[in-house]
Amino acid sequence: MPVTQEDIAQKLNISRRLVGYALSGHPGVNESTRQQIAATALDMGYRPHRVAQALASGHTYQIALCFPCLAGSYYSEIISQFEILTRGTPYHVVITSFDPDDPNTNYKPLTVDGTIFVAPASQMPRLLQPPVVVMQSELRRPLAHGEADIDRIQLNISEASREAMTHLLDQGFERFLYVAPQHMMHSREPRFQVYCETLNHAGLQYALLPLEVPGEQRLRQQAHVALRAYFKERELPQAIFCGNDDVAIAAYRALEELGQRIPDDVAIIGFDDLDEVQYLHPPLTSVHLPVETLCANAWRMLMERLNKPELPPRYEEFAAHLVVRQSSAAPSLIAAE
Repeated sequence: MPVTQEDIAQKLNISRRLVGYALSGHPGVNESTRQQIAATALDMGYRPHRVAQALASGHTYQIALCFPCLAGSYYSEIISQFEILTRGTPYHVVITSFDPDDPNTNYKPLTVDGTIFVAPASQMPRLLQPPVVVMQSELRRPLAHGEADIDRIQLNISEASREAMTHLLDQGFERFLYVAPQHMMHSREPRFQVYCETLNHAGLQYALLPLEVPGEQRLRQQAHVALRAYFKERELPQAIFCGNDDVAIAAYRALEELGQRIPDDVAIIGFDDLDEVQYLHPPLTSVHLPVETLCANAWRMLMERLNKPELPPRYEEFAAHLVVRQSSAAPSLIAAE
C-alpha cells in the first residue's frame, strides 16, 4: 500500500498535521524539522497526492511549458533542461502546445502555478495561466499592448544569422537556399529577414523552401522528402541556410542520396547547434543557442515572480553565436576563424 503522511508521523512520533505542513512548505515549520520529515518521507517512498496537496496549500506545484508546436529537437532540449531544473524542487513540468496561426483555438487551459511560454508574447493564448515568463527571439516590431507587462527572456539571433550569411558570402557562393518550417518564414522572423536582407544587399537571387509540418509530423522526415524532391527538380544551390538543425540533418541525407558532397558541392549551415551535429560527417556548422542559460534564467524569473508577485516586469537578453565546422568551409578557413 502507498505510504501516507500518517505513516510518516507514526514513525517520527509527531502529528500528521506537522508532517503535512512540512511537506507542503508551510513557513511555520522549523528548517531542521522540515529536513528530517522530508528525508524520512523519501526513505519510506512517500509520494504526495497532488490533488490533495493543491487543495491544502493553494498550489499545484506544476509549471506549464507552452510551445507553438512539438515538432523539433530544439524543443526537446528545452524540455530536458527544465526537467533538470525541477529536480530537488516540489515542482513538476507539464508540457502543452498551441496552434501559432490561431493560439486560442486548440489551447487547453491548465491548472498550474505559472507558465513558461516559448514563443513570441503576441501569440499567447488568452487562457494561459499567469504568471508567465516568455522565452522568445528578438522582436522585429514594437511591443503590443500588454506585452511590456510580462517577464521576458529574449534571445538575440540576428547577429549570429548575419555572421552565418557573411561566412557563406565570403567564400564566393552565389546560389542560396533557405529551408525552414513555414511558420518561420515571415518578415518578423530574424533569421529569415537577415537571409533576405543580406542577399538583396549583395544583389544575389535566392530561393526559399517553406516546409508545411503538422504538429504530429516528424520534422526531419518531412524536410527530407521536400528537399529530395526540390534537389531533383531544380539546380542545386551552392549553400543552404537551414532554419534549424533538424532541417540541416535532413539536407545531409537528401544530398548524400543524390551523390552530392558536403561542402565540396553544397555548403550547409544549421541553427540550434544540437549536441549530435558535431558528430555528423562532416560536422555541421550551426548557430549555437545558449539553451541551458536561457532555461536557467527563465526558471529563476518565474520562481522570483511566484515568491514576489509585486515585482516590476523584468527583461533579460542573451545572444546566439556561430560555430564554424567543416560543413560550410574548407579546413583552412575553419582554422582562420
